[in-house]
Amino acid sequence: MVSRRQLLKISALGTASLAAPLSYSANNMAITQNTENSIRTPLATAVEGTVAKSLSQAQIDLWEFSHLVTSRPVPNDFGTWDWTPAFEAARIMLGNLGGGDLTFGTGGVYQARYIRLDRSIVLNGRGVNATELKQIEGTNSDFIKSENFDFLTGTGLTTADSRVPSWMGLKDIRVNGNRYNAKTNPGGNRSGVPVKLYGPSMILAGTVLIYDGAGGGLYTEDSTKASGVSWRGQEEGKFGNIICRSNGGLAGWHCRGPHNSNASSIVCCYSDGWNFYSEDGPQFGGSFDHIGLLHSYAGGRAKEPALDTGVYLGSTARVDTLVVDGDNCVLQADELQIDKMRAYKIGGQQDGVVVNGGNCYIGDLNGTVWGLSVGKTALIANGNNARIGGTLITNNPDNEGVVVKGAGCKIEMTIRNFSGSGRTGLKLEGSDNEINCQIRNCDTAFDYVSGTDNQVNLSIATTVGQVPVKGLAPRAADRINIRSRGNTVGGCKTNLQSAPVAMDITTYTIVTLAHGLLYTPPASSVRINWLVAEPDSSVWNDAFLRVVTTTEKDVVLGYKLASAAPPGTQAKIGLSIDLT
Repeated sequence: MVSRRQLLKISALGTASLAAPLSYSANNMAITQNTENSIRTPLATAVEGTVAKSLSQAQIDLWEFSHLVTSRPVPNDFGTWDWTPAFEAARIMLGNLGGGDLTFGTGGVYQARYIRLDRSIVLNGRGVNATELKQIEGTNSDFIKSENFDFLTGTGLTTADSRVPSWMGLKDIRVNGNRYNAKTNPGGNRSGVPVKLYGPSMILAGTVLIYDGAGGGLYTEDSTKASGVSWRGQEEGKFGNIICRSNGGLAGWHCRGPHNSNASSIVCCYSDGWNFYSEDGPQFGGSFDHIGLLHSYAGGRAKEPALDTGVYLGSTARVDTLVVDGDNCVLQADELQIDKMRAYKIGGQQDGVVVNGGNCYIGDLNGTVWGLSVGKTALIANGNNARIGGTLITNNPDNEGVVVKGAGCKIEMTIRNFSGSGRTGLKLEGSDNEINCQIRNCDTAFDYVSGTDNQVNLSIATTVGQVPVKGLAPRAADRINIRSRGNTVGGCKTNLQSAPVAMDITTYTIVTLAHGLLYTPPASSVRINWLVAEPDSSVWNDAFLRVVTTTEKDVVLGYKLASAAPPGTQAKIGLSIDLT
């Protein structure tokens, strides 16, 4: 009598599986199913209509199909075998059951030329440190691909189209692209991506590590459209702890979907290019509702000069903690929300943190510029309405601090040690911004390059040779309040009084007062008045008093009395200037 398990194997492999183990060859593909099109035996179809449809999601083990593995270079070492036919048979069997988990009865390395991942199938390892799926050397093609991937990529199709899979993925497993290396792996693969998935509700659960891919590490994609017809079209990706390391190509993880995904932790490192790269397009979208931790380190800088390193967020996301260590970061999308950001050793061949998107938020940025970086800018806010707070310090003074080019931004930061010759702590080139900063030990603390209607509140400390401010002076539409101490003491408003001046003369007299301001005040901003004379005299009521000129350091006044006061009479002149 045929058991249920045998019937299921029949549905996957055909009746030949009961007579003798199948040999695996190109001619046998009609039984094991080709890589893109479903071809089942009549008996398989019959079983699917009876036994398989009566079952819910299944769990089967790859070792149940070990008899199909004919390529065994070292018979007693299954890590040398070519498990491709076993993966194919298991895929077909799980497909007949409506999906389920493919497990691995023992830990170790399972080699294959390719693995096709069909809808509702999860490759469930025994732990990221225990189970590895490794692509056979010399394959030079993509390794694990979801059902119909080559047709679907770039189409924007949803599960409304029957060719779009969903609810497939990996769990607690390690994937090795077996990348070429002239010294350590000369037979390795020179092209191909270890994991490529298309569709909604993809699953990368537990801890999944993907490494040594020649053409990239992990590539995910889904339509920008949501298909709400059934649970199969639930769009969000379900990601646990994802690690992508030592991959080539554009990025360790190139994320084009699913949109509105959730991830506990993403760690990407040692990539040739970007460590993590998300983007939106007309047909795809890689947004995240939530990422707990996004950590990028040791990216393309290892292959200096490198232009693409670190994190590129081209699709909206909310990130609890973003860590960029030895890399850079481009915030390209609008409405990015980053609660905490730690940026170690940014700079190098690129500027450190570049905010191009509008309405982006970084709640608490703690950043340091790489000691070997020269002439780069730590933070650039190009997008409008950015909200950024935190601290920036450079380990090499020969870099720029913060540049604000957008409009409507709110920046609250401490900026320190950009003290190389010609370097600036804060440059303002936009309008309608609100900036509150503490700036210390910068060659030029603040440079107002262009813009209007800005509110700037700065506390500056300088040493010998350093300049607190340069560029545009405050205009009527601005609200500028700057206080400088250290080698240069000054601010943007002052109240002064002159030394006693003679009131017993009628000749025209010049009085010069040092204003102590950081900018040359316009004459129209100077308010002057006579203070009480000693001894008291009323002659100053008829005195002529005016602002002659203003300079970088002084206000020059002139006065003339219509009649002289009694001999020895003196008075003081009061002066008030407010540039804020």
